[in-house]
Amino acid sequence: MTRSKYIQPFAISLTLLFILSQFTFSTFAGGRIVNVAEMTMVAGRVVHGRVVAVRSGLHPQQPNVSVLFVKIQVIEMLKGAPAPEISFMQYAGGSFSHLPQYRLGEEIMLFLYPESRLGLTSPVGEGQGKFVARNDVRTGRRVLLNEQGNYALFDRIDKARLRTELSLNKAEREMVEQPLTEMREGAEFSAFRSVVRKLTANPKAASLSLQ
Repeated sequence: MTRSKYIQPFAISLTLLFILSQFTFSTFAGGRIVNVAEMTMVAGRVVHGRVVAVRSGLHPQQPNVSVLFVKIQVIEMLKGAPAPEISFMQYAGGSFSHLPQYRLGEEIMLFLYPESRLGLTSPVGEGQGKFVARNDVRTGRRVLLNEQGNYALFDRIDKARLRTELSLNKAEREMVEQPLTEMREGAEFSAFRSVVRKLTANPKAASLSLQ
Protein backbone atom coordinates (compact mmCIF):
# COMPACT_ATOMS: atom_id res chain seq x y z
CA MET A 1 0.00 0.00 0.00
CA THR A 2 1.35 3.43 -0.93
CA ARG A 3 1.80 6.21 1.57
CA SER A 4 -1.14 8.16 0.07
CA LYS A 5 -3.44 5.18 0.75
CA TYR A 6 -2.47 5.33 4.43
CA ILE A 7 -2.87 9.08 4.65
CA GLN A 8 -6.39 9.29 3.22
CA PRO A 9 -8.18 7.11 5.82
CA PHE A 10 -6.12 8.71 8.59
CA ALA A 11 -7.15 12.19 7.43
CA ILE A 12 -10.78 11.13 7.26
CA SER A 13 -10.58 9.74 10.82
CA LEU A 14 -9.08 12.98 12.08
CA THR A 15 -11.83 14.94 10.32
CA LEU A 16 -14.55 12.84 11.92
CA LEU A 17 -12.98 13.16 15.36
CA PHE A 18 -12.86 16.92 14.91
CA ILE A 19 -16.48 17.00 13.75
CA LEU A 20 -17.68 14.93 16.67
CA SER A 21 -15.77 17.12 19.11
CA GLN A 22 -17.83 20.08 17.92
CA PHE A 23 -21.21 18.60 18.78
CA THR A 24 -23.07 20.60 21.36
CA PHE A 25 -25.31 17.61 22.09
CA SER A 26 -22.46 15.48 23.49
CA THR A 27 -23.55 16.44 27.02
CA PHE A 28 -26.55 14.16 26.62
CA ALA A 29 -24.80 11.29 24.87
CA GLY A 30 -25.21 7.85 26.37
CA GLY A 31 -28.99 7.92 26.58
CA ARG A 32 -29.46 10.37 29.42
CA ILE A 33 -33.11 11.28 29.97
CA VAL A 34 -33.87 15.01 30.03
CA ASN A 35 -37.03 16.70 31.24
CA VAL A 36 -38.84 19.62 29.66
CA ALA A 37 -37.24 22.26 31.91
CA GLU A 38 -33.75 21.02 30.99
CA MET A 39 -34.65 20.86 27.31
CA THR A 40 -35.90 24.43 27.33
CA MET A 41 -32.89 25.81 29.20
CA VAL A 42 -30.33 24.00 27.04
CA ALA A 43 -31.98 24.68 23.66
CA GLY A 44 -30.78 27.56 21.54
CA ARG A 45 -34.05 27.50 19.59
CA VAL A 46 -37.45 26.01 20.23
CA VAL A 47 -39.63 25.99 17.16
CA HIS A 48 -43.12 24.79 16.30
CA GLY A 49 -43.41 24.32 12.59
CA ARG A 50 -43.77 22.08 9.58
CA VAL A 51 -41.03 20.25 7.67
CA VAL A 52 -40.91 21.63 4.13
CA ALA A 53 -37.57 20.28 2.89
CA VAL A 54 -35.24 17.41 3.81
CA ARG A 55 -32.20 16.27 1.87
CA SER A 56 -29.01 14.38 2.48
CA GLY A 57 -25.67 15.84 1.48
CA LEU A 58 -22.15 16.67 2.53
CA HIS A 59 -21.02 19.36 4.93
CA PRO A 60 -20.08 22.45 2.88
CA GLN A 61 -16.74 22.84 4.70
CA GLN A 62 -16.07 19.16 5.49
CA PRO A 63 -16.73 17.12 2.33
CA ASN A 64 -16.07 13.80 4.12
CA VAL A 65 -18.93 14.38 6.55
CA SER A 66 -22.51 13.39 5.72
CA VAL A 67 -25.25 15.71 6.95
CA LEU A 68 -28.99 16.13 6.76
CA PHE A 69 -30.30 19.51 5.60
CA VAL A 70 -33.69 20.32 7.11
CA LYS A 71 -35.96 23.33 6.49
CA ILE A 72 -38.85 24.17 8.81
CA GLN A 73 -41.71 26.54 8.01
CA VAL A 74 -42.20 28.31 11.32
CA ILE A 75 -45.62 28.42 12.95
CA GLU A 76 -44.22 29.84 16.19
CA MET A 77 -40.73 30.47 17.55
CA LEU A 78 -40.99 29.72 21.25
CA LYS A 79 -37.30 30.45 21.82
CA GLY A 80 -34.90 32.23 19.49
CA ALA A 81 -35.14 35.03 16.95
CA PRO A 82 -38.49 35.17 15.07
CA ALA A 83 -38.28 34.00 11.46
CA PRO A 84 -40.69 32.72 8.79
CA GLU A 85 -38.54 29.61 8.38
CA ILE A 86 -35.38 28.06 9.75
CA SER A 87 -32.85 25.69 8.23
CA PHE A 88 -30.32 23.52 10.02
CA MET A 89 -27.72 20.81 9.45
CA GLN A 90 -27.74 17.58 11.43
CA TYR A 91 -24.90 15.06 11.36
CA ALA A 92 -25.91 11.98 9.39
CA GLY A 93 -22.91 9.70 9.86
CA GLY A 94 -23.12 6.14 11.11
CA SER A 95 -22.00 7.03 14.64
CA PHE A 96 -25.17 9.08 15.12
CA SER A 97 -27.66 7.08 13.06
CA HIS A 98 -29.98 7.13 16.10
CA LEU A 99 -30.61 10.86 15.68
CA PRO A 100 -34.16 11.80 14.62
CA GLN A 101 -35.35 11.64 11.04
CA TYR A 102 -37.80 14.07 9.41
CA ARG A 103 -40.69 13.66 6.98
CA LEU A 104 -42.03 16.23 4.55
CA GLY A 105 -45.21 17.83 5.86
CA GLU A 106 -44.58 16.63 9.42
CA GLU A 107 -45.77 19.09 12.09
CA ILE A 108 -43.24 19.14 14.89
CA MET A 109 -41.92 21.00 17.89
CA LEU A 110 -38.11 20.99 18.05
CA PHE A 111 -35.80 21.85 20.91
CA LEU A 112 -32.55 22.48 19.01
CA TYR A 113 -29.11 22.81 20.56
CA PRO A 114 -27.17 25.99 19.74
CA GLU A 115 -25.22 25.41 16.55
CA SER A 116 -21.65 24.19 16.88
CA ARG A 117 -18.74 26.06 15.33
CA LEU A 118 -19.31 23.98 12.21
CA GLY A 119 -22.99 24.90 12.03
CA LEU A 120 -24.25 21.50 13.19
CA THR A 121 -27.14 20.94 15.57
CA SER A 122 -29.71 18.35 16.60
CA PRO A 123 -32.68 18.07 18.97
CA VAL A 124 -31.80 18.18 22.66
CA GLY A 125 -31.37 14.70 24.11
CA GLU A 126 -31.45 13.24 20.60
CA GLY A 127 -35.03 12.06 19.87
CA GLN A 128 -36.29 13.47 23.16
CA GLY A 129 -36.23 17.00 21.77
CA LYS A 130 -38.33 16.26 18.68
CA PHE A 131 -42.10 16.17 19.27
CA VAL A 132 -44.54 15.20 16.53
CA ALA A 133 -48.03 16.74 16.59
CA ARG A 134 -50.96 14.42 15.95
CA ASN A 135 -54.60 13.87 16.85
CA ASP A 136 -55.24 11.42 19.67
CA VAL A 137 -57.34 8.61 18.16
CA ARG A 138 -59.39 8.17 21.33
CA THR A 139 -60.12 11.77 22.29
CA GLY A 140 -59.47 13.72 19.08
CA ARG A 141 -57.25 16.09 21.06
CA ARG A 142 -54.17 17.60 19.46
CA VAL A 143 -51.14 16.11 21.26
CA LEU A 144 -47.34 16.06 21.09
CA LEU A 145 -45.23 12.93 21.41
CA ASN A 146 -41.45 12.49 21.29
CA GLU A 147 -39.45 9.42 20.31
CA GLN A 148 -39.21 8.33 23.96
CA GLY A 149 -42.98 8.26 24.37
CA ASN A 150 -42.71 11.42 26.53
CA TYR A 151 -40.95 9.29 29.13
CA ALA A 152 -39.91 11.24 32.26
CA LEU A 153 -40.90 14.53 30.61
CA PHE A 154 -41.78 16.03 33.99
CA ASP A 155 -39.54 13.87 36.20
CA ARG A 156 -36.98 15.47 38.54
CA ILE A 157 -39.08 18.63 38.64
CA ASP A 158 -40.51 20.18 41.80
CA LYS A 159 -44.03 20.39 40.41
CA ALA A 160 -45.42 22.42 43.29
CA ARG A 161 -42.70 25.01 42.76
CA LEU A 162 -43.21 24.92 39.02
CA ARG A 163 -46.93 25.60 39.48
CA THR A 164 -46.16 28.57 41.72
CA GLU A 165 -43.22 30.04 39.82
CA LEU A 166 -44.95 29.85 36.43
CA SER A 167 -48.52 30.49 37.58
CA LEU A 168 -49.77 27.43 35.73
CA ASN A 169 -53.42 27.37 34.74
CA LYS A 170 -55.72 24.37 35.21
CA ALA A 171 -54.93 22.72 31.86
CA GLU A 172 -51.20 23.19 32.39
CA ARG A 173 -51.34 21.77 35.92
CA GLU A 174 -53.28 18.74 34.73
CA MET A 175 -50.71 18.06 32.02
CA VAL A 176 -47.76 18.39 34.41
CA GLU A 177 -49.43 15.93 36.80
CA GLN A 178 -50.46 13.54 34.02
CA PRO A 179 -49.61 9.88 34.80
CA LEU A 180 -46.93 8.29 32.62
CA THR A 181 -49.45 5.87 31.12
CA GLU A 182 -51.49 8.81 29.83
CA MET A 183 -48.41 10.86 28.86
CA ARG A 184 -47.47 8.05 26.47
CA GLU A 185 -50.60 8.92 24.53
CA GLY A 186 -49.27 12.46 24.09
CA ALA A 187 -49.00 15.76 25.95
CA GLU A 188 -51.94 18.09 25.31
CA PHE A 189 -50.66 20.42 22.61
CA SER A 190 -51.83 23.84 23.79
CA ALA A 191 -50.91 23.23 27.43
CA PHE A 192 -47.45 21.91 26.57
CA ARG A 193 -46.70 24.80 24.23
CA SER A 194 -47.87 27.28 26.87
CA VAL A 195 -45.65 25.72 29.56
CA VAL A 196 -42.65 25.91 27.23
CA ARG A 197 -43.40 29.59 26.55
CA LYS A 198 -43.44 30.25 30.30
CA LEU A 199 -40.22 28.30 30.86
CA THR A 200 -38.55 30.29 28.09
CA ALA A 201 -39.74 33.60 29.51
CA ASN A 202 -38.67 32.70 33.04
CA PRO A 203 -35.46 30.61 32.93
CA LYS A 204 -34.82 31.30 36.62
CA ALA A 205 -38.10 29.58 37.48
CA ALA A 206 -37.13 26.65 35.27
CA SER A 207 -33.83 26.31 37.10
CA LEU A 208 -35.40 26.63 40.54
CA SER A 209 -37.95 23.92 39.75
CA LEU A 210 -35.31 21.27 39.00
CA GLN A 211 -34.75 18.67 41.72
